[in-house]
Amino acid sequence: MAWPLDYGPVPFSWRECKQSRHTMKAAVVVGTRPEIIKTLSVVKELDRTDSVDTLLIHTGQHYDYSMSRLFFDELTLREPDYFLEAQPREGAAQVSSIMEAVASVLMEAEPDVVLVEGDTASAMAAALSASQMQIPVGHIEAGCRSYDRGMVEETNRRVIDAVSDILFAPTETAYYNLIREGHNPSRVFLVGSTVADALQEAVAHPSDKSLEDDFVLATIHRPSNTDDKVSLSEILHGLAALNIKCVFPIHPRTRKMVDLFGLESLLETPQIEVIEPLGYVEFVNLLRNSKGVITDSGGVQEEAFLLGKPTITLRSSTEWPETIWAGKNRLTDVRRDLIEEAVTAAVADESGLPLKTLGSPNEVGRAIVRVVLDLAERQHLRPPGFDMIRSGYPFLRLCSKDLMQPLIRFDQNSMITIGDDFVSAICEDYWTLEKVDRQTFHERDRKRLMQEPK
Repeated sequence: MAWPLDYGPVPFSWRECKQSRHTMKAAVVVGTRPEIIKTLSVVKELDRTDSVDTLLIHTGQHYDYSMSRLFFDELTLREPDYFLEAQPREGAAQVSSIMEAVASVLMEAEPDVVLVEGDTASAMAAALSASQMQIPVGHIEAGCRSYDRGMVEETNRRVIDAVSDILFAPTETAYYNLIREGHNPSRVFLVGSTVADALQEAVAHPSDKSLEDDFVLATIHRPSNTDDKVSLSEILHGLAALNIKCVFPIHPRTRKMVDLFGLESLLETPQIEVIEPLGYVEFVNLLRNSKGVITDSGGVQEEAFLLGKPTITLRSSTEWPETIWAGKNRLTDVRRDLIEEAVTAAVADESGLPLKTLGSPNEVGRAIVRVVLDLAERQHLRPPGFDMIRSGYPFLRLCSKDLMQPLIRFDQNSMITIGDDFVSAICEDYWTLEKVDRQTFHERDRKRLMQEPK
């Protein structure tokens, strides 16, 4: 299910893929709790498909595996086929160790395709390993951009997109990000966010965790907020000054840094109720019953938006701009007065665009599997090698060389703005300039992408 916003026509859809009878082996790689949540519907749909042999690989990136085990149990997801026990390292050392471990499994299992999700070290390491071994890679949640290279996740997601053969965009903004960056449109599929599937799974399970009083949730774990004493102190002072109760499931990283910086007293204020980390079902239940959420998590921004809950994001950028345009998310600098002000305004504001429905069960997971099976049946999981002898050098022009005017622009709603004279359109096997209007551009693109590969 795509985001519930009107972005106009979409050039290509998973719905144009056929049902498949191809037999194949698919590997899904996860390493963190958010990846478990977001691949849930995909793994279940693959397991239900008789023609697919599914391998679930857990890298062990979240070394507190007991917590990950809770997610497997409460979401009724089967045990991983491989658990790699990646060492709790940081940065490049962690990525290289996961790459080596994943590569050994892929060499043994020889899957037809590897699916990764999101922007974690595990996802990037698995994508790089598979790409190096010439195994097709599918990236779930492709095209998300915060444009903040100070976040390692931004680098990760860009690298994964660069080496992936199949790109599953969760929103139309993400779809057009990929097109604008020059990715082959026939490899990009707008399928929606798998978080919608996961939320359906979570709300179907009862939870004992509930509160009667009005409250907001807080989730803080990003190193830029927790590893700096001034920033962490400002956040905790801001939560303590709220005029509404704040329920704070404290992340192990955050607890560690609170103790290290000697800020324990700030957690003992009447407005803050500190609780232990929650399972997914319990967390979603609290979020549904809250007045809003204060977070620095990309995943929580998605979940809150889909549940129609106001969000205060303690970051200067987000990979989910749709949440801001819909009036449900506010980016806020880490200052106690700004946090208090933003929470007060968000809780009082009843406007915005809450989601009416989460769609059909497992709709997004089913779409992703359908695309993969369709490409496998046509032996097109990887695009063919490029032949410059016959096709020349591919290029993408978005500006007029003579006038230096943009031919295609993308506004905040991801709508294409066509220049007066030209638009960059697909012709043959490369991009060139033609005089076509907006509707012709979309129709030409869609029809060409539906053609069988030569």
